[in-house]
Amino acid sequence: MLTLTETDAAAVLRGLEAPRISVPVTLIQNFQDAAAAIMLAQAVYLSSLKSDKDYWFDLPQVGPAAAPGDAGATLWSRLGSWHEILGVGPGGQARIRKKIDAIAPGLLETRLRHVPARLEYRVLPSRYLQFMIQLGLAAPSAQAANAMQDQATISSESSPKSSLKDDARPGSAGPAAPHSKSESDKDKIKLKTKQAATRCSDADAREVVKLYNDICSDLPGVEIRNPARLREIKARWRDLEQEGYIKDRESGLKFFRKFFDYVHKNDFLCGRRAGRGGQKFLGCGFDWLFDSKNFPKIIEGNYNN
Repeated sequence: MLTLTETDAAAVLRGLEAPRISVPVTLIQNFQDAAAAIMLAQAVYLSSLKSDKDYWFDLPQVGPAAAPGDAGATLWSRLGSWHEILGVGPGGQARIRKKIDAIAPGLLETRLRHVPARLEYRVLPSRYLQFMIQLGLAAPSAQAANAMQDQATISSESSPKSSLKDDARPGSAGPAAPHSKSESDKDKIKLKTKQAATRCSDADAREVVKLYNDICSDLPGVEIRNPARLREIKARWRDLEQEGYIKDRESGLKFFRKFFDYVHKNDFLCGRRAGRGGQKFLGCGFDWLFDSKNFPKIIEGNYNN
């Protein structure tokens, strides 16, 4: 078998895929679904461009592409969104991802990042090449052979440890989650994105309250830091840990700082602008924000300006 670093694998894939939708016919036959094959092939190419982001890329689910002939357009603006590429909306895209995962579990990884939350995607180059080789769909070209010269095997031990960087989901920019040997030994492609919860201390919860008071100046301030309020903070913190937004104290406080900044700039939540019914919303405050029904809606963008 052949081995190569993620950097070399990405270089090979850029040469194979090129800046276009290039889909092997045998891949379409294997998936028996052209849209699934197209989505995977495009994700492979876009991941190969993001070695500086641990191969995670962000392409909107919906949105227009740049106008033809736009000299300032980038590759990303020319693509526009998955809807422009595949012709299906978020629901159809979810079904396509599910089909890909059924055939190649964990090959196309996704995670939620940013505020409002949106999906990021990743296909590790070495894992994709391993998948193709296993299916007999790819044979190394001369360019690939040069890139992989004197290498022996594609394995998680020989490739750089990948990390789940928390960068804004609002949790995005955190430390790495290395592959374990058990994943390699079992020849699994799946990478877990959820992380074990860490305890949010009373001091952490009080710091969250302080961030709220400092940032959300247009909303009623919190004077009483009672146990009930601290419990709600800890509950939301735990939810965020389980979903991969938070992995330690630093990333937790960074998340809430970004969360409160988003709320402060939101004209509807802060009562500066009327909603669809023509009425201003005056019910937002600390307790409303941390309610288990309201909190995820804010993160998911239900109250965007």
